[in-house]
Amino acid sequence: MDQAMNLQGEASPRSSTASMGYKAMLASGIGHFLEWFEFATYSYLAVVFSKNFFHFASDSTSLLLSFATFGVGFVARPLGGIVLGQLGNRLGRRSLLVSTMWMMALSTFAIGCLPTYDSIGLWAPIFLVTLRLIQGFSLGGEWGAAAMYMVEWAPDSKRGFFGSLNQVSGALGLLFGSITVAMLSSTLNQEAFNNWGWRVPFFFAAVIGPIAVVIRRRIGETPAFEKLKAERTSGQMRTPVARHSNKLKNSIVTFSLASTWSLIFYIVMSFMPVFLQKHVKIPSSETFWINSLGLVALIAATPIMGAISDRVGRRPVLLAGCGVFAVLTYFLFSFLLAGGGFAEALIVEVALALMLSLFCGPGTATMIEIFPTELRSGWMSSIYSLSTAMAGGFAPFIATWLVGVTGLSIAPTFLVIGFAISGVVTVLSMRETAFNKL
Repeated sequence: MDQAMNLQGEASPRSSTASMGYKAMLASGIGHFLEWFEFATYSYLAVVFSKNFFHFASDSTSLLLSFATFGVGFVARPLGGIVLGQLGNRLGRRSLLVSTMWMMALSTFAIGCLPTYDSIGLWAPIFLVTLRLIQGFSLGGEWGAAAMYMVEWAPDSKRGFFGSLNQVSGALGLLFGSITVAMLSSTLNQEAFNNWGWRVPFFFAAVIGPIAVVIRRRIGETPAFEKLKAERTSGQMRTPVARHSNKLKNSIVTFSLASTWSLIFYIVMSFMPVFLQKHVKIPSSETFWINSLGLVALIAATPIMGAISDRVGRRPVLLAGCGVFAVLTYFLFSFLLAGGGFAEALIVEVALALMLSLFCGPGTATMIEIFPTELRSGWMSSIYSLSTAMAGGFAPFIATWLVGVTGLSIAPTFLVIGFAISGVVTVLSMRETAFNKL
């Protein structure tokens, strides 16, 4: 009989495991929240960084350089995914989570302390790029470690829902960053905001980073990794050919799916505030509130989509996500460019966020389920980081470049539609993973 307590009054193993699982997910989620708050705040301040670090160039070029620096953070993600992912395979998920938190906290605080171009010349953008590379290296291992923690602790029938909490914690970090920037830009005059107000969010790392490290040090390893470690110790570990024979196909599917997801995510959540300022002519303070409300919609809808994918499968939900972006993106952007104001921009941003939840809900569990435990940390982390670096990190830069080259404000939609169609092909070719044992 399954009882919460045994005859001696001690917690049953199942109860203890479940309790530890919830604690692990909380610790992982808190750290992931902090990582994404610190990493993404830069994108919200792209215009400010262009004025403080790249104003030696024209306005359009300085903005491109600022976005390129945002993308540089993603260049280091594949290296971080490979190096830190292997660490996660060998030493465990917890060691990885603690290491990434320290790197992100220290590099983020340092960005807040940087002198500007007016103070030290070209050394300012050089130091900024270096710190963004360290942030990217950290995040390359962070996403995979946090995602594995969420899914490997989850019951088989709820992996989609639990995995979606990884995206929720990250989106909460984005939301907190967006609200922080919105409050600063609304309460400070433009001169104060550009001179020193932009530094405030980066100083939060000095407080919240060490707290996250302490929390993460107190969590245990996942049952899946403990089982793998026991098999290695006893010499009983087996590597069936069938489990590794599909590595190439699984890698291609993961890369393609993650590329589509990443590009759309960063267009919706990082590029849109700048697009609204530059092309729809909405004040910067309003665009940050619009972005924040869009994140609220994403946070609310993502767990629902994850739970739905547990019932109907990952493929139908992901296919719906690709389909709606392929069909609706052009019309939503056209609606904005036809003369939209705050209300119209908010409607479009919330609609895009709800569409994005079709990826964020089942996406994490899908990535974890594709690879076996002994390959999961290294392969999944490195492939996901590479695809994100190529398609996601430079999405704002490419979108801005497309507008400049074509002279069409609607040009970014062509990029989104192309990737969405590619996503349809990928999802149709992949196997369903929701109903298999992890």
